[in-house]
Amino acid sequence: MEKNKILYIISTIGTGRGGHYHSLNHVSCKLGEAYNVEIISIGPELSPVISKNLYFKKHFYFKLGQLVREINKINYYIKKTNPDIIHFFDKHSYNFLRVFLIEGSHKVILTKCGGANDESYPYADNIIAFNNENKDFFKSKNKFRDSFIEVIPNRVNDLKEMPYEKQKIKKDNHFNFVRITRITNQYKKSIMNSIKLIKELNNVIDVPVRLYIIGVIQDRPLYNEIIRLKKLYKIQLEVLTTEYYTIEASNFLYLADAVIGTGRGLMEAASLGKVLLTIGSNSKYPILVNKETYDNAFHTNFSERNKFENTLTNLDNIKKMLLNRKYYEELSSFSFEKYLSDFSLNNGLQKYINFYNESIIGNGHKKDKMKIVKPYLKLIKNEYKNK
Repeated sequence: MEKNKILYIISTIGTGRGGHYHSLNHVSCKLGEAYNVEIISIGPELSPVISKNLYFKKHFYFKLGQLVREINKINYYIKKTNPDIIHFFDKHSYNFLRVFLIEGSHKVILTKCGGANDESYPYADNIIAFNNENKDFFKSKNKFRDSFIEVIPNRVNDLKEMPYEKQKIKKDNHFNFVRITRITNQYKKSIMNSIKLIKELNNVIDVPVRLYIIGVIQDRPLYNEIIRLKKLYKIQLEVLTTEYYTIEASNFLYLADAVIGTGRGLMEAASLGKVLLTIGSNSKYPILVNKETYDNAFHTNFSERNKFENTLTNLDNIKKMLLNRKYYEELSSFSFEKYLSDFSLNNGLQKYINFYNESIIGNGHKKDKMKIVKPYLKLIKNEYKNK
């Protein structure tokens, strides 16, 4: 790819701290070393992740009553910037702008940042999916028959553990599990499964175990339930929710002997060679990620939709991991090997470059642009109602 200009656009509906914000942050910084990169964001709030990015230029505060005025400002910015590639990093920003996007010779790209398949997902000429589950869905739909679609899994930079002298919490003799997640009903299953695992391990092995949950509280009743279960089960459970811990929660992976993760969080842990567990939709405990379970979990980007055929040996394998140092080290090595092959941004950067080179010039499905103008305001209203 020649030194083209890339404009990334992302919306900030919600906390502005989710996994795809970090993905954009890392991908743009890496590509910015060789290409002209700019980032703008739109929405009711400023993302604390994106706003610190070296290539972040401007945030457009979307208010429903000023929608047209803001879109005109964005179109003016795009015209002035004149990017070769406009890369939307979520469907919300794409939905807001695609009807009014200025026609030009640029390529428009949309990233599907994981999540369940969505029948109402908007058409785009070029789509990056984080997993094969989503790509298979798009390929099965006639609507996307002309789209250029590729899988580029979440990519993360090599993490470095926080230096010992900066560690606010010091490790002791406990075996620590860490779950980084927003405290919301969307992730209730993974939180409850993690708590059940600690309770069960306390009953069956002598190794002292602890669970750290690190994340923003978005559902106060769920947080209260977590604290109630901590007292009821009499387990070692720490819930870290202040901004100090949550803006860059991955900084505190030094606490973990094993990480219970989904999506990007699990991949960051793999870069440190942490033993990995993910969530199974058909399991009451987190699933240990090993050679037998990896492919199944990878298919859905390690989401809570994972379904494993055989979970009978899972708890025994987790106990073995705690009690057998050699097995623990084998699992640690396996996670780092998978990071290098599947998640490393350094090794995956060429996939983005290839995609940009091969993608289609165009603004999206021109045939259905007028069809979506009428329900457009309703769409915008719903996006903000559900933020």
